[in-house]
Amino acid sequence: MDEPVVLDAGAVLALVEDEPGADTVEELLRRGNVWMNLVNLGEATYIVERERGVRQADRLFAELTDDEPSDGRPPIRWLAVDARLVRQAASVKAHCGLSYADAFAAATAELLNGELLVCRDDEEFQVAEGLGIRVRWIG
Repeated sequence: MDEPVVLDAGAVLALVEDEPGADTVEELLRRGNVWMNLVNLGEATYIVERERGVRQADRLFAELTDDEPSDGRPPIRWLAVDARLVRQAASVKAHCGLSYADAFAAATAELLNGELLVCRDDEEFQVAEGLGIRVRWIG
C-alpha cells in the first residue's frame, strides 16, 4: 500500500475551488490511504460555510466523511482527535509558527509517518519541514 497522505484544509479547499493542485488531490483520493483529522475538516468546513453558505459546507462535510463515497473512491481515513494527537499538535505548535489547526495537520502526518499535502501559498508549512515532517507542495 502507498504511504499515508494527510490532507491539510488548504488541500481540501483547492479541490473544492478547483484551484491549482486540485487534480493532485483528486488523484490521491482515488488512490486511497488519504487521512485527515476532524480539526482540519472543521477548518475547511467553516471556510466553505463563510464563503459559500451552510448548504455547501454541509455537503462538503458529508462527502468527506462518507464511508462509501458515491464516486467509488476509497473513503478518507480519520485519525482520532485523542490525547496523543492533541499532545503532538501542541508540541508542533510550541516549536514552530504554525496556526493551531495547521499544527494538527502536521502532527497527523508525523504520527502516521506520512506526507502532508499543502498548497504552495501556505509557506508557513516550511517550518514543519524543519521539524522533519514530510511536506508535499501542490498548486
